[in-house]
Amino acid sequence: MKKLVVARSWREFKTQQAAAVYSLYEVFKDYDVHLHLVINDHKNEALIEALRKKMPNWKINIYDNLFFDEYALLRGATPDQIAEFPKWMWIYHLLLYHFLWHSHREDYVLTYDDDIFFRERPEEVCHKVNNKIPFCMADQHSDSDKPLMGKLVLHFGNWIHDEYYACWGSTWSSNSGFMGLANRAIFENFSSPEDFRKMLDMFEYRVYRHEDDNTDWKDYRILLQEQSFLGILNRAFSNRKHAVLIPEYGYSINDHSISKVHHYVAKAKLAPEFQQRIKSKYEELLKFLQ
Repeated sequence: MKKLVVARSWREFKTQQAAAVYSLYEVFKDYDVHLHLVINDHKNEALIEALRKKMPNWKINIYDNLFFDEYALLRGATPDQIAEFPKWMWIYHLLLYHFLWHSHREDYVLTYDDDIFFRERPEEVCHKVNNKIPFCMADQHSDSDKPLMGKLVLHFGNWIHDEYYACWGSTWSSNSGFMGLANRAIFENFSSPEDFRKMLDMFEYRVYRHEDDNTDWKDYRILLQEQSFLGILNRAFSNRKHAVLIPEYGYSINDHSISKVHHYVAKAKLAPEFQQRIKSKYEELLKFLQ
């Protein structure tokens, strides 16, 4: 049975998240899945246990922010750095991936947001996962993985910029919510306490206003720091093997009518279609759990 590591920081685990897990299960039910989630708000413990019993070849691991605050301290973060984390919660995605390499030696991770559903089995994705090929779904905005380019070039050198653009599909930006992540290649570069602190200092920690398509650039770039960090380095460290899933291949964040993977980003979460997808998938899950 092939192993697959899936990881992301979610806010809670209720109906929506259970439906998202079931959609993932329908595609990867024959895999040895290790699901790692950071959950801080409401957790439906009974539902999580029911999933564990019904999906015995899946390991569901739940952490919280405090666990990763303590992990960051052990890795060399200063108390002042950790105190900044609540101002920009996306840091917990990166701490989770760092932990999975340095503590579990997980070299490849599938990221998976809790607002994703599959229309059908995406064979291209399965091929890339099976062969640990770094990939992303193209984001709807061409600049949405660029905000950290300058800082990453200063840290690693200009070759980061060159390798990013040497990969196929460089006119498309990465969406970090669904990607095959070259976890070892990225995070082994931040192993020492000094390098770990440098990684943490790349990010600006502050609360921002998110107004969908009308978000000002100064807030837009704060929102997208995690996406930029992962999107740039995933390509740069891929040995030019990185792939982008684009509308031509049946993958679109904007147009769910053609997409094999439905990712409800930004305003799409407000659409009745999203709530209906949650409801119908959750009803399927309840039948599965009976």
